[in-house]
Amino acid sequence: MKEASPDEKALFIQYVRSGNISLSANYANVLTGLSQAEELNWLVEYAQQLEKTYGIRISNAMITDIPGITYDGLNNYTKNHIPYLSLGPNYVENLPDHGDRVGGVIKETGDQVFYWKPSLNSNEKLLVWTAGKGYSYFHNIQDGEKESKWESRISAYVHQLQSSNYPYDMVQLRYTKNADNGPVDTSLCSFVRAWNERYDSPKLVIGNVDSLYQNFEQRYGLEIPVRTGEISPYWEDGAYSTAIEEMSNRKLALQTISLDAFAKKKNVYSAHEVEFYQLHRNIILFHEHTWGSWCSISDPALFFTTEQWRIKKSFLDSAEQQYMRLSKKLGYDYPESMHVKSVKKSNITNFEVDLNTGGISKLLVDNENLISEIAPYDFMQFIYSKGISPMEYYGPTNIKVLEDRNNKDEKMARISFDLLGFEHIQVSYTWKKNTNRIVVHVEADKIEELEKESLHIAFPFTESNWKLNYGDENHSLVYPIDQLPGSNKEFICVSEQVQLSNEKHKLILQAPAFSLFEVGSIIREEKVNGAKVWSREVAAVNPFFLYALNNYWHTNYKASQSGHLSFEVSLEIK
Repeated sequence: MKEASPDEKALFIQYVRSGNISLSANYANVLTGLSQAEELNWLVEYAQQLEKTYGIRISNAMITDIPGITYDGLNNYTKNHIPYLSLGPNYVENLPDHGDRVGGVIKETGDQVFYWKPSLNSNEKLLVWTAGKGYSYFHNIQDGEKESKWESRISAYVHQLQSSNYPYDMVQLRYTKNADNGPVDTSLCSFVRAWNERYDSPKLVIGNVDSLYQNFEQRYGLEIPVRTGEISPYWEDGAYSTAIEEMSNRKLALQTISLDAFAKKKNVYSAHEVEFYQLHRNIILFHEHTWGSWCSISDPALFFTTEQWRIKKSFLDSAEQQYMRLSKKLGYDYPESMHVKSVKKSNITNFEVDLNTGGISKLLVDNENLISEIAPYDFMQFIYSKGISPMEYYGPTNIKVLEDRNNKDEKMARISFDLLGFEHIQVSYTWKKNTNRIVVHVEADKIEELEKESLHIAFPFTESNWKLNYGDENHSLVYPIDQLPGSNKEFICVSEQVQLSNEKHKLILQAPAFSLFEVGSIIREEKVNGAKVWSREVAAVNPFFLYALNNYWHTNYKASQSGHLSFEVSLEIK
């Protein structure tokens, strides 16, 4: 649209209005588990611009390749009055889960149609339909074998639907030519015409999401079940193959959300709408679902690989410059530290750092230790894993006390230690005695490592009947109650905080730089038939781990990472 002539634009909009071209409301396929709720609004900004400029209606969103979507991701469509969502996850027939790192998404949500609502009594609803054969069922078919392969795959799918007592007489079947990013297939129309002339059933229709979903609703609307919650996603771990950059983009998203609110309050947002749009766009494009080339792991030094990463990182670099210019122009300073509520008498009475582990071994709350004494790890203990099969675990060594302060106002311990995969790590533990919060500040220098690796930080609490909530101040989910079928049980994506509560305590964990928390145990990456198979079992919520970084993917993401990490983790006790 930026380069088209007026006649070309008019023709394009004509085809959109007629339904021959169907537009998705999504600007890109983003990893919703990395994104703030407000950030996801930016995903549909361009669609809204098109609607306003040309008087068209974009009423569907298509997500391709990505398995799973967060509550905020689903709610974004209802808030923006988009009624239809088509999910087409990665599909590979011969893999154990029928997809690459897709967990239970295809087996448990494929061909399962439902209305999603923000809450069960809400008036807003979204028709959600996961394509049972994903988006890639027709990949790897060469031109010379099209007709026979197409026919055999369609027939096999119909028999599968019949044998599973599929309850409807229409089904969504995605088509893309041969491989990812394939061109338009000019032979598809003639194949469909010939099929329908030859066979009475099933009839093939080349359609779009709007027409399919409208017809489906007219026929089955009263039978469609209603659900709320999320299909907890799986692919966000790849983003932490570039943990430093992902941390920067998350911080930038929060800064931009705050700048947006400031500009709207001052009634100057509309005067800078184009600048805000460009800033939003670049943040969104950094959260688009792949980080690199198809050979980024097998050939990390190839120019194609390094160039793909340069382009990806340029979205973040541009957004940082745009934010600095815009915030300076508007006279806005982002508050770097959040206000911590003071109390007359702290629930915390003391904490102790274990110089054998580098973590907190004792956190006394009303003289009761909240840190498990039987768990293999201490609170905030670093665990570095190397390799996949077997996975070898390493902890801090050569721990040194750099500062130890304890007075009437605060207790602070600052240590340094060595850890495999890192050149240097410093950790500061601070308890302001007029608060109920321990704040942990980390400075670390990562060494580049091509062998498979990951970093985890442990949060083991005393054995108790803990309830796990996660989300933000506007909405929180309960693990696993609010997880829809197919959800990731091994890690959850957290926008703001994790809360563990029982009859005695409420513990609030915040790690703003990160989105991934492992439930019950550290992620294991052993392969079955060349693929990671995700657990379907509900995990115990204690212990808990921050999933800080990894390079586990075999494609699309960075093979190694290095540089300086600076982040905070806080624990508040209520």
